[in-house]
Amino acid sequence: MPICRSASPWADASVLSSSAQARLGASVTGIDLSEKPLKVAQLHLLESGLAVHYELVSAEEKADLSDELMDYILESEHKEKVKYRWMWQMVTGIAASVIVVMLSVNYYNSRMQWKDTFTDPQEAYAEASKTLNFVAGKYNQGLAQLRPIGKIESAVNPLNSGMKKLNKGFDQMNELNEKLKKE
Repeated sequence: MPICRSASPWADASVLSSSAQARLGASVTGIDLSEKPLKVAQLHLLESGLAVHYELVSAEEKADLSDELMDYILESEHKEKVKYRWMWQMVTGIAASVIVVMLSVNYYNSRMQWKDTFTDPQEAYAEASKTLNFVAGKYNQGLAQLRPIGKIESAVNPLNSGMKKLNKGFDQMNELNEKLKKE
């Protein structure tokens, strides 16, 4: 059975917490050392119609439940921390590995001296022209294979114009039907 202990400044928060737990079907006992927060809580209880039991008692007096409750809370917190600690360690380990790899590659590339393939600029120009002509030829062959698609589109144009006339006729029939319904 959850116990919601409130101190006067936090009475509303405790009432909301106990009400939320009761809405979820928990059997809730709200405790406080002062009568004023308990009266406020009981007013909220009347408005909400929930089943929450409030007692004017200290948490120490409820020691039989508080030990079990504290054990449960501490165990739950520990499980959450372990779960997130494992996830954090995994993410930081991966990030560190990526950084080490990137630094290694960058170091290796900075030490490597790039050499030109051609020493003569005329020879380099001739090879670049030859490569670009090869790529342009392949590009034009690809475009030639797409020409039949253009023929299909031109064959569909008469069908589209016929559909426009048919759709116009349907629109006129709908207008006539609406006029007949009004009369």
